[in-house]
Amino acid sequence: MDLVAIGSSAFLPGFALAGVETVMAHNSSETLSIARSAKPGSILIIDEPLVRDAAPQDRAWLETSADPIIITIGVDDAQSDRLRRAIRDTLGIDPLVKS
Repeated sequence: MDLVAIGSSAFLPGFALAGVETVMAHNSSETLSIARSAKPGSILIIDEPLVRDAAPQDRAWLETSADPIIITIGVDDAQSDRLRRAIRDTLGIDPLVKS
């Protein structure tokens, strides 16, 4: 199982410090390509704006994929806040705090 964070340069440093593999993506097209090529059983943590800008059918795949498991983290909703706290408590980093 691989744990991979995908996002912008502002999103990735905390994950890298915690030992999580990081992949820089600049747009939803790059994000989709990375997600579709993920190893079976991977867990992908994706910066939510990269998913929000995807075409509707691509966004639907990103939001419902069971393999790889895809978790999006943004700054605006309660679910994202819960996921941020879970990551902070588990890995010891807050993914949205710039280091």
